[in-house]
Amino acid sequence: MVDSILRYLTTVLLLLALLGLYHVDGYSIQQNQRRQCLRRVATYVAGMCTADLISNIGAMEDDNKIAQAACLPGDLSKSCIGVYKLPYADAIESEWLNDKETLQSFAPDIKFIDVQKQIKRPDTVAEAKKQLKSERVKIKFIREFVLDGELEEAGLLILNLIPTVTSAALKIQEYVEDRTSEEYQAQKELRKFKRSLEILLAEWSSIDIELGMAIRGQRGVTAVAQIEVLEYLKEATAALDDFMKLAEMNVQRISVA
Repeated sequence: MVDSILRYLTTVLLLLALLGLYHVDGYSIQQNQRRQCLRRVATYVAGMCTADLISNIGAMEDDNKIAQAACLPGDLSKSCIGVYKLPYADAIESEWLNDKETLQSFAPDIKFIDVQKQIKRPDTVAEAKKQLKSERVKIKFIREFVLDGELEEAGLLILNLIPTVTSAALKIQEYVEDRTSEEYQAQKELRKFKRSLEILLAEWSSIDIELGMAIRGQRGVTAVAQIEVLEYLKEATAALDDFMKLAEMNVQRISVA
């Protein structure tokens, strides 16, 4: 299991490196295909298991100008932009990740972050929805930073946005899942809702990856990266809006059931 996970992660990192080389004079040869591929990579990476990976991740080498093998969600260090993030759920539930000494023993390359203190976990669905709206407002600042070519600043905002949105979205998903009946149509709606969260996280992770590549000089001139990130940002914003709408619909559906 451990060897399998490490092989998968190595493949992902190599793929990202190759994707960064596919440009001529700064412009992607097949931008649309590349974007779709990045989203699949982001989805795949986001779903990787931490339990077996954590004990070996410290041994990974820096072959693609990646400053760290991985980061905990909520780590706002510039070196974490575009770097693999350990899953948020694991970061708040795993005893390994919550204990500084244990983490340093098994994965010294990962900076310890008290994720539960760094990222607010909403206590209620109302708080979760408010948290999502608050993060939605911040997208305009991310866009402004990208337009100004300040990619690191945009990346830092996204480092905070992704786990903050994830914590709120999971709160709502857990609420909906616990109260959804086994009836076929209800389960169908639940699957659609859960899929929207997967798309949401994949879209934002794609921007994080793209920014990391651009900052490390793998995307050519800054102007090209700006165009790419702005296109990602438009679709990631739509994904967040879609999730928020579905969240409201599902919460209301349960309340009248």
